Amino acid sequence: MEIRFYDETHLANLLGVDRRIFHRTIKPQIIKDFPEILMKLHVDNPDIGLDENNVIHLADHSHTKILPTQLTIFDYQN
Repeated sequence: MEIRFYDETHLANLLGVDRRIFHRTIKPQIIKDFPEILMKLHVDNPDIGLDENNVIHLADHSHTKILPTQLTIFDYQN
């Protein structure tokens, strides 16, 4: 399974929102929803990756640890 990491602009475009909305509203919600994954990764601000099914994977900044969330990016679409 390939995980691709995208910038906020790409993720915002997938959801049809402005980059600032993604950064200020959606990414904090994703972070809030997965405190146990953040603890395992030892990060407060993870990188967000997507697999071929658009399932969100959170990673440390070096991408040496990558953990799935079981939710897709579209679960955060209004």
